[in-house]
Amino acid sequence: MPFRKGSPRWVSITLKHKKLHEDTKTLLTRASSIFVQFQGTNSSSGLPNVLFQGCSNLAVLTLSCCAFSFAWPPFHHCNKLKFLGLDHCTDLDKAKLEEQSCSTKWACLHSLYVLDLRYTCWDEILSGENVDVMANVMELNIEGVKGWQYTNLLQKRLPYLEYVAFGWPVAFG
Repeated sequence: MPFRKGSPRWVSITLKHKKLHEDTKTLLTRASSIFVQFQGTNSSSGLPNVLFQGCSNLAVLTLSCCAFSFAWPPFHHCNKLKFLGLDHCTDLDKAKLEEQSCSTKWACLHSLYVLDLRYTCWDEILSGENVDVMANVMELNIEGVKGWQYTNLLQKRLPYLEYVAFGWPVAFG
């Protein structure tokens, strides 16, 4: 899709406040790359589950210091996502994660080439079922959480995996 005036392909948002404005969602629907970062430590209000719902061209998504439901992340339906980066993200509702069906297949995992998890403790994204959906992943970076336990599983189930990097946790909390 050619770039048109008023149609940004890259959107970077730094949030000093806890909430996104309603007009932000309209801006995001046209973007191919989105970078969202909360400043400070108070991101507890989190990202709405439908924030990226209309983002049909989204290929790159990076979330920093964001909170969202790990059971139903706001990007679960982004079926063209190639790069997903999560840095210091937290789960809004751990109780709901246990209640959700494990059979939920996220469209975003099928097209993913790179998964970059930094100081985001989200074991379920690397569960056996989700790894099977991530058949196209070529690069996996995990830093700040224990990731070594996935090495054997990943090598067997991800046929295109070329690069895996596990950084050791320094201080996670």
